[in-house]
Amino acid sequence: MADDADRSQQHDRTNNMVLDYTDHGDGTRTVRLRLSRKVYVGDACTLSLAAGWRTGASAQSGIAVTNNSALAAAPVIGGRWLTPPKHRVTGSFRVDVMAGSINPEGKSGLAAARFDVTAGTTTKTVWATGLSTSTAYSDSVRCWGADIDPSDLNAGLITVHKTLVPWVGPSRTSGSGQSTAAGSFVNTADAPLVMAYDPAGTRYPAAWVVCDPVNGTATASAAMVQG
Repeated sequence: MADDADRSQQHDRTNNMVLDYTDHGDGTRTVRLRLSRKVYVGDACTLSLAAGWRTGASAQSGIAVTNNSALAAAPVIGGRWLTPPKHRVTGSFRVDVMAGSINPEGKSGLAAARFDVTAGTTTKTVWATGLSTSTAYSDSVRCWGADIDPSDLNAGLITVHKTLVPWVGPSRTSGSGQSTAAGSFVNTADAPLVMAYDPAGTRYPAAWVVCDPVNGTATASAAMVQG
């Protein structure tokens, strides 16, 4: 037999299950729901109701909802290449991107990342649907990456584009075309990654950069740093 305190607690728990709504008396009601994320201007909204959402009601889905949100559109996702540009590659190579957004899902800032590699005529696409660990520089960084196989592409400069797909809001892409002009060899957030594809190993011979910090001469010597 429950005392008054027990009945009060039971009553409170029951009330927690009652919808917050206003009955307008004309056959319509306004229901207030707490959402797990923001609704932005332009978002398409639909409503699904489980069976029994009101007495005797069956399940319903695809109910159109008018979006009257005044909240500005979701911020554009941010990301940058971790892979240095203009490297010489002779076969498959890995590319890595660090990216995040204001609306993560669990521990993931992106829903997916797409990498498109082209030599101007043929394009190959690789999707990454989850975070991976890059050991390219022995730091085991968690990032968005993929292994690129350029074997079907022509030798020469090739372009890798990234498209970052957030859970909420618009995707962000570096484009889709081939970039070979020196002016495009910048490593800004929206720049593609340009690599030198040399499958035979003869198109771009090995080269050394020498630096004499004291005399400024271009003559190599043991005192210089080479790399």
